[in-house]
Amino acid sequence: MSLVLFGLPFPPSKSLAIALPRLVGVGATRARAVLRQLGFPPALRVADLTPSQERALARALQAGSSVAGSLREEEARILQRLTTNGSRRGIRLRAGLPVNGQRTKSNAQTARRLRRTSATPSAENAATA
Repeated sequence: MSLVLFGLPFPPSKSLAIALPRLVGVGATRARAVLRQLGFPPALRVADLTPSQERALARALQAGSSVAGSLREEEARILQRLTTNGSRRGIRLRAGLPVNGQRTKSNAQTARRLRRTSATPSAENAATA
């Protein structure tokens, strides 16, 4: 049986320490800490979990901090607040420019390239013109 946590299925053949970082907000360090806290052996595979261990794992991940969907919602809410209140970070986020004081003369090529390709007419529009 496959383990599904926060809507994300985990491959049964992987160890928990390797599989848990697939969740947003859970890295390798937090995964090992949760396994240590629950007393699970480090080499425990996803397929070897009992239903009670699955419930304990889900509770431990939720108790620590934001994970998966709630973390994404929180980040989206923060970005929305920055763009609507007109802060410098919000304006630069909206324009697709670097936010944290990076150079833009020689760096930020990807942002510039994306802006350039979206501004040029597509092949369909060029054929009709």
